[in-house]
Amino acid sequence: MSLQRQTLAAIAAELNRTNQHHGSETLIDLPLGPALYLTDTGVHPDPVQIPDRLPATSVVILRDYDHPEREVLAARLAEMCQRRRLYFFVGGDAALAHRVGAHGVHLPERLIDRLPRLRQTYQTFLFTASCHSARALLRAERLGADAVLLSPVFPTHSHAETFSRPERTLGACRFRTLCRRSNIPVYALGGLNVDTAPRLRQSTLAGLASIRGYEG
Repeated sequence: MSLQRQTLAAIAAELNRTNQHHGSETLIDLPLGPALYLTDTGVHPDPVQIPDRLPATSVVILRDYDHPEREVLAARLAEMCQRRRLYFFVGGDAALAHRVGAHGVHLPERLIDRLPRLRQTYQTFLFTASCHSARALLRAERLGADAVLLSPVFPTHSHAETFSRPERTLGACRFRTLCRRSNIPVYALGGLNVDTAPRLRQSTLAGLASIRGYEG
């Protein structure tokens, strides 16, 4: 089946199967699935509806850092993910992740340096991190991140200026280069949809992360 005719979740799974590091057990050992959904209530007012459309072992990350009822939303997402056999991460708040029974914590790039201390405290958690450069990717790897979200790959509504200034994106070629250099799993993020995602063939990626791409 042509990748362009599939859903983004199906494309993520296909790219994961065909782009794995040959001879490396890194991706094999990581339990997380290739489809990763990040919440944004400005885009989806009720993000609890989205995980129901994802295949088992997919990943849901609660962003919405300033949500007035973030703990309530986290608890609802945790319950949904448990029922659907999905992995649930809370962005930037390990204590909240622990309270709602999440599988781990997602760290924005500015918080990556907290990772070693957090891992000592929450030894059963998995940790992902956002990275926007080769330097950040290397730092996340050195500090022990289990996986990274590398962005923005393509122009994205989350950073509207990238549509007029595409040089502010990584692009497929640069993403592939950084992905190959990484010794930990890399998820692509930024401007991913059924038209752009197939351009990431041969990039050794772990999967596709998206705010809008898993709507259907």
